[in-house]
Amino acid sequence: MVLFLTIFLLLHVAYQDLRERSVLLISFGLLLVTGMLLKFTYMELYIALLSIFINVAVVSFVVFLLFLYIRYKMNLEFKDAIGMGDIFLWIVMAISFSVRTFIWVFSLSMIFSLIVTWIFFREKKDTIPLAGLQAVFIAGILLCNFSFSNLESLYR
Repeated sequence: MVLFLTIFLLLHVAYQDLRERSVLLISFGLLLVTGMLLKFTYMELYIALLSIFINVAVVSFVVFLLFLYIRYKMNLEFKDAIGMGDIFLWIVMAISFSVRTFIWVFSLSMIFSLIVTWIFFREKKDTIPLAGLQAVFIAGILLCNFSFSNLESLYR
């Protein structure tokens, strides 16, 4: 049940970001709660807290590098170059997944977003709905994982 609520919330975030170019903060809060419920269901508390620490450190490092690049290379204000929703989604991802899964999902969702942006948003150079595209990717991954695990259980 929590998994389907998480997928629904991810698709809701994607809809808001793609349509309105802004996402309600409550959506990220609810995603954070469902992600933590999923994580603490499958992991021991110590391991879960350690993975949260490592993942948040990775996100912090990425945001720091982005800040330096945007500020000194692009000569823009940070808030003008990246949306806070993108960073909120990264934090939700960092708290919801194990370290290995987070690194894979974070990297592949960025590549997915880059490809989709290149295909569908070529003319619109001003903004990219990164949080929305990443949310679609994560929802797809969770749905595929659920479907394949149910198929495997039929053959056991």
